[in-house]
Amino acid sequence: MKDGELEVLLLNAQNEEEQAIERLLEKYKGMIHAYSFVNGEIQEELKQGLIEETIKAIKRFKIERGDDCAEKYKCHLSKDKSKF
Repeated sequence: MKDGELEVLLLNAQNEEEQAIERLLEKYKGMIHAYSFVNGEIQEELKQGLIEETIKAIKRFKIERGDDCAEKYKCHLSKDKSKF
C-alpha cells in the first residue's frame, strides 16, 4: 500500500463505503484468523465477533492529517462516486 493510501481507505471506510471496509478486512484477515483459535480450533463465532469489532474500530479511529488527503488523493468523502 502506498504512503497515504491507508489514510484514504480508512476515511472512505468511515464514510460507509463498503468496498473500503472490505479492503481493510482483507488486509487484516490473517490477523483476525490467527486470533480466532481457542485450544487449537477455530471458533467461527469468535472470528465473526473479531470482524465486527474491527469494523467498529475502523469507524472510531481518529486520523491525524499531515497532508490534505482530499486534495492529494482526490478523496472526496461522499457517496457520489463521480468525485473519485
